[in-house]
Amino acid sequence: KLMGRWKLGLPYVPLAYTADARLFRHVFDKDSNKYQLEIFDRATNSWKSSEAAGMLSTHSYLVGAYGTSLAFENRMDGVRVSWIELGAAR
Repeated sequence: KLMGRWKLGLPYVPLAYTADARLFRHVFDKDSNKYQLEIFDRATNSWKSSEAAGMLSTHSYLVGAYGTSLAFENRMDGVRVSWIELGAAR
């Protein structure tokens, strides 16, 4: 069943869709000069800062999701993948 249609904004940004229907993106914020992890709020049709943002290394890049976890690649000392468990949606 179709849940709805939303405009997501910025094309070509890493997106990850979790098993509990949350959509995340990883975008560069020019004001803070760092990458931000955001979650899409379907009710307001907008992106909000995610609480998980503080768990990320500066050199991590969103590469996907599995279940309710997000996967990030870190290229500082070789290529490593880190998983961040988000827990269930509220």
